[in-house]
Amino acid sequence: DDWLADAARRDFTINAMSCTPDGDVYDYFRGLDDLGYGRVRFVGDAADRIAEDVLRLLRFFRFYAHYGREPPDAAALAACRAAAAGLCTLSGERVRVEIFRTLMANDPADAFALMRDEQVLEHVLPEAGGVERLRMLSWLDNKALRLQSIAPDPVRRLAALLAPSSGEAEAEAVGQRLRLSNAQADRLRRMLAPAYPLRAHGNGA
Repeated sequence: DDWLADAARRDFTINAMSCTPDGDVYDYFRGLDDLGYGRVRFVGDAADRIAEDVLRLLRFFRFYAHYGREPPDAAALAACRAAAAGLCTLSGERVRVEIFRTLMANDPADAFALMRDEQVLEHVLPEAGGVERLRMLSWLDNKALRLQSIAPDPVRRLAALLAPSSGEAEAEAVGQRLRLSNAQADRLRRMLAPAYPLRAHGNGA
């Protein structure tokens, strides 16, 4: 029965706003300003919010991928870096949901590069490599290939995020850790399987 107390328990300022049916906005923590400037900030102390639920650490990078602009909030990054080891306590399903939602941003590469630089990605996806293939793929399926049959796909983008040296064994490990469905895990394995070797023709080959 206390809207301010409710807002104070939200994770980010842009999530702490409320609105009446007539359109009156209640914004206790300058969420509208943050949204306009592309700032993703925790409500109050970032470390306290993450301590309440470490999943908020991954949510920070997801919201940054969708709404953030450089530079990212320094206090949030410091809190995420300090709490990153706690991600191992989360279920694979919860991690998968956040990873997939982050991958579905228009251009998620910068967010994953930030996760890597802050020693966060190694706790949830140690098989990840650079973000160049992910950046190219997201450009292709969002902007370059204007075909109805081509749409952003989280499993395909996940395959692009994994290191080029990844193979079926790594795909199996990722599938188990993120609790992918059988169909998703099979697709990931096939995308990371070694290319079928071309055979020369003629001369008895």
